[in-house]
Amino acid sequence: ELPPAQFFAELVRDLGAVRVLYPGMFAQTMSLGLLIPVIALFARTTFGLSPAQFSSFLVGAGVCTVLLLVPAGRLADRQGPRVPLVAGFGTAALLLVLLPLQRSLQVAFVMAALIGVCYALILPAWNGVMARVLTPEKRGTMWAFFMTVEGVGNAAGAFLSGRVWDAWGPHAPFWVSGAVLAAMAVLYAGGVVERLMASLDRRPGHGGNRR
Repeated sequence: ELPPAQFFAELVRDLGAVRVLYPGMFAQTMSLGLLIPVIALFARTTFGLSPAQFSSFLVGAGVCTVLLLVPAGRLADRQGPRVPLVAGFGTAALLLVLLPLQRSLQVAFVMAALIGVCYALILPAWNGVMARVLTPEKRGTMWAFFMTVEGVGNAAGAFLSGRVWDAWGPHAPFWVSGAVLAAMAVLYAGGVVERLMASLDRRPGHGGNRR
């Protein structure tokens, strides 16, 4: 076991080595945080959905996500993270921009299901990246730090959600969330994850955590 001073010095070094991922951690949860406080209100005011109907709406999108997680994970294993991340974030961004413009409940349901498909693409690829950047002997501490960044992003999104709604109208949280996801798609399309993986693979002490 490492002495505490050495452990924390190496922890700071390892966390600094993966700092390019922090904007993604923050932005992805912020985009969800923007929607969570307002989506039920939007569904009720736009489509007249009761709480039970809205729950069924969410369950349908969730089922689409769950059913596709394993195939999407297989895609990430075969193609690497860039394809599913860019496809998932880019398509979800477009759907979030278009969703609040719909007045047909059936079309909105299909779009929500497609957003579920997008998250099925994103989750295995992103979790695979997270698993690969962890240093084995610091796995728990690094996960805790990553979860802190994600939690701050979620809180920031929730904080901004109502203010964005009040300032620009009920469509605005969806559009801001979509803009955030579009920025993530552009970032990952540039190969930032692959360059990070390559740099970590060249570092001593990380090879045991790579494929």
